Amino acid sequence: MIKQGVVVRRDRAAMESVRMAAAELFERGFPQAEVARLLETSRQNVHRWHEKWQRGGREALVSAGPPGLAPEIDDEEL
Repeated sequence: MIKQGVVVRRDRAAMESVRMAAAELFERGFPQAEVARLLETSRQNVHRWHEKWQRGGREALVSAGPPGLAPEIDDEEL
């Protein structure tokens, strides 16, 4: 992600923490718009998280790991 000309790496653990906070709010009955406001994220993100949460609970919001294909060679071969 680029922010004002500076590359910013996404912190997967921090992002997962926000999704877990959203799950707690969903469990407590908060509306999606309020969750978005409280967590300072978009309604689109919250909507997507809510759908996943409804299908699979908190486990559905756990990080899937880094995106992309796994490398075909290991560190030693590299």
